[in-house]
Amino acid sequence: MRGRVSQQELAIRAGTSQSYISRVESGDVVPTLAQAEHLANCLGYRLRIEPEPLPRRSDPEALPEQLAMTAEERLQSAANLYNAMQEMKASVP
Repeated sequence: MRGRVSQQELAIRAGTSQSYISRVESGDVVPTLAQAEHLANCLGYRLRIEPEPLPRRSDPEALPEQLAMTAEERLQSAANLYNAMQEMKASVP
């Protein structure tokens, strides 16, 4: 089950549309954690997420890495953090 799977076949397995799978694959749609887990399961994989501490702004060891980032990379990093926090916030009852 872990070989190449067409978008149509994955859509059938996942109970969704081929166009949704296409939008996820192209990055036009970012699935929720639950949706990503479901898609991974449909492909024969288990999704594992492990927490990793973020570098603190006051962490002198993180400064060279942050300075090496382009402005676009820093904005993307901030957007990813914001999206993760929104997802966590939405999952709290």
